Amino acid sequence: MQRVFKVYLFLWPIHFSAVNAMDIGPRTVFGKPKVIERQTKEPFREKSEERQFAWRLAADLWNQHYAASEKSLAIPQWQAFYDSAEIKRLFRFLYNDLSDRNLNDMNLEKMISAEEWNTEAVGRVASWPDWRLENLLRSLYVGFNIDERRVRGLAGVSKVLTNGKGFTSLMFHLKNCRNGYRCSEVNFASSSIWVKAAWRRIDGESTFAHFPTNQRTLMSLNQSDTSNWQDVLEFTEIPTPDKIFTVQTASGSRFALVGMHIMSKVLKDWLWVTLWWSNEPDSDFGADRPQSLQEKSVLTNYKLCSVSTFERLPHGRVAKSLELASDEAHSSSLGASWCSNPYIEQGEHNAKTNCIGCHQHAGTKVKQSEILENLETLGLLRNREDFPSDYVWSLGGPAGGLLDDIVGEL
Repeated sequence: MQRVFKVYLFLWPIHFSAVNAMDIGPRTVFGKPKVIERQTKEPFREKSEERQFAWRLAADLWNQHYAASEKSLAIPQWQAFYDSAEIKRLFRFLYNDLSDRNLNDMNLEKMISAEEWNTEAVGRVASWPDWRLENLLRSLYVGFNIDERRVRGLAGVSKVLTNGKGFTSLMFHLKNCRNGYRCSEVNFASSSIWVKAAWRRIDGESTFAHFPTNQRTLMSLNQSDTSNWQDVLEFTEIPTPDKIFTVQTASGSRFALVGMHIMSKVLKDWLWVTLWWSNEPDSDFGADRPQSLQEKSVLTNYKLCSVSTFERLPHGRVAKSLELASDEAHSSSLGASWCSNPYIEQGEHNAKTNCIGCHQHAGTKVKQSEILENLETLGLLRNREDFPSDYVWSLGGPAGGLLDDIVGEL
């Protein structure tokens, strides 16, 4: 069976030994990307409204983002977000620049200054001059060459990817809670975004895993004792690069993006969006893809589901195949919403989840395995009033996280 590699960032390949160069990330070269914001904080009234905004958000994250110094260099916007190594590097810069290293002196102006320093840092690192980086980038993004270790998610790879709003929210939290983040809840600013990607290696393979998401398939899942996406796994031919987003490592290995999670703080409980590749992209959860994304878009071959509430929303006006599949997906949800990515939500009962129900326990002692074993009582509807990590698993929990690492540097 093919293996899916889950990582939170499409990282730079760094093949040089200079210590400073190892910290260089996409934001250093490409600066701060802009992502759409929602003009109202009112909840979505219907699923059709929620899904159309979700498609717009996904498309915006995939818009080309150009390097300030070289307009021929471009990456999708989400690849220019901060990874955990950059967040920690920015924090060290901020912390060391404070008088007496007092976090009370940290403010938005200093955070913005740190981001500007990060954007310009390449030229200031003697071992990493502009010409060296630009030559590397040309070889990377023209041929989509990347470091295989980064894609495979081996030890040392960051597991956090967030935009500037997410970064400043973390810094303010550390300032407001100097004795450790568990003394209060993290509260991310509006329009903070987190991204997680899943890749599948395709070179040397003769078939490609595919998961139908039509009404009949979802009915089979609901009738299964395990509710595991592997129960409905099918195989198809290897998709060509024009059918799936593909990258190639410097060693020649090829990886395809099979899924992506997106969390956007456009609402108090976030908007949850997940994309997955399909060889039947225009049916059920791809039937309402906006016309603007039907041609020459990386999203043409991906389906999408979204959630913004614990409870299910009414359909609104949706395509019939989407309505039937959605009704079946919700048939055993006890009135809760539903959204599950077949390439990422692997394991028993994961096909019945809804993102928000599981993530509400982030930052607590509740383990994800415990949630899945007790899905109806823990993992679907709201059952807590405090959210220590504001729904973000990567920040902390039983296995530790990014905030643990940063606090450990104080």
